[in-house]
Amino acid sequence: MATASTNSDVSIKVMEDDLSCCICYNLLREPKELDCPHVFCLQCLQEWVKKGRTVECPECRHITIVPQGGLVNLKTNLRLKSMVEKYAERVEKQSAPICPNHDGENQHFFCVTCGVTICRDCLVLQHPISQHEIKELKVITTTRKAEMKAKMGSVEQEMKKIESDRRILDKIERQLQAAREKAEKDVKKRVQDVMSEAEAKGKEMLTSIHASYQQHFETLKQKQLQTEEMDTRLRNVHTATRNVLDTAPDHIYMKQHPSHVDKMETLCATTSHCEMSSQDLATLQFYPGSVGIRVGVLLTYSHHLADGVGSRIATTPDDMIVTYRKRVITVHRSDGELIRTHQVDCEYVTDIASNGKQIAFTTGSKGNSIHMIDFVTCHEVWKVDMRMTIPLGICYEPESNTLLVASCKSAGHCVIEQYCSTTGHLIACLASDLHWPYSMTVSQDSKIFIADTKSVKVYSVG
Repeated sequence: MATASTNSDVSIKVMEDDLSCCICYNLLREPKELDCPHVFCLQCLQEWVKKGRTVECPECRHITIVPQGGLVNLKTNLRLKSMVEKYAERVEKQSAPICPNHDGENQHFFCVTCGVTICRDCLVLQHPISQHEIKELKVITTTRKAEMKAKMGSVEQEMKKIESDRRILDKIERQLQAAREKAEKDVKKRVQDVMSEAEAKGKEMLTSIHASYQQHFETLKQKQLQTEEMDTRLRNVHTATRNVLDTAPDHIYMKQHPSHVDKMETLCATTSHCEMSSQDLATLQFYPGSVGIRVGVLLTYSHHLADGVGSRIATTPDDMIVTYRKRVITVHRSDGELIRTHQVDCEYVTDIASNGKQIAFTTGSKGNSIHMIDFVTCHEVWKVDMRMTIPLGICYEPESNTLLVASCKSAGHCVIEQYCSTTGHLIACLASDLHWPYSMTVSQDSKIFIADTKSVKVYSVG
């Protein structure tokens, strides 16, 4: 008999191991099967996989993809689930505890009053029904099973709802996939149509360009020799021009001479000869505008014109004087009193002009641009990049309050252009084919005075 009992215990132990979860080592609860296929409790898998879309098997490390809707949608091993339930019932029947007070008596009752399990003898002798609330263990177990089944039914209903939602989501996903594929197909077709149209248009344009090229090829070939000859001549002129730049006027502007009763306009110029030392003073010289004869040095401002090479000067309608030197713009009264100075981030200024409200200046060397700043604050209003063209002289045209700018690409190929002083956009080209116009000004009757490396020229606007 002992041997039979031992064998029964061993078989029960083996069955219990086969029906246990290797994570919690308890009987399987809601057994879920992986792709391996190893089986684990649903709750254990949920605790094992905190996040992510894959499950690594705790036994063999095989990877299983989590289905849509989560781990609850893994396959339930119904056979193992049934075996676990039957095994639990069997164990429950065979595992009724033996009463320690009465040999051979199983404890089939539970005293609710005392909270202990009792046998039949205990019920009669120590826990009478008249004084204690007694329930059968089987009834309690049945009640608990009923409660568990009710909970299981609720869980199954929830799982069915989740499965329904999953099917709806799968349907929506398929619809979205179909819509995406259709959109991609439409886009590819449209792109192909556009590329075909562009290719046809490109062929048409290439045909037109080829025809135009053939039409003008002979003319360009004839002019090539003339261009080479002109280029040689321009290089020679450019070399000669650079040799006389040091003796050319740096700036000219119109000034109402106070000593003339008839208020005749005079032409003013600043000069800086190459033989001057850094301690010499650059002078402000006045010339009658009508005859071009020097009448003498009337003013000398050593405060802001010393070391005059690179300095620029302009006047405003209210008789103020604006100068530039070494990244600094200064504003003076006509008697030389300093009003204010402003630092500007421009290394080389070729000319400067002002209408009393704004200050415009051009930059050469690597700058090649026109700048417009506020007269009081010196904040930039607008800027125009000239690219390969070098802006030189600049002045205001009083009647239209526009800017006139002289610029050069090379010697003998210089122009005078008109710009809007408010926005900086180009309005018109007033003159062309000039010879290095290094400074310029406009009289009250809209005559343009231009100083180049050889002479002072006068143009009439309009």
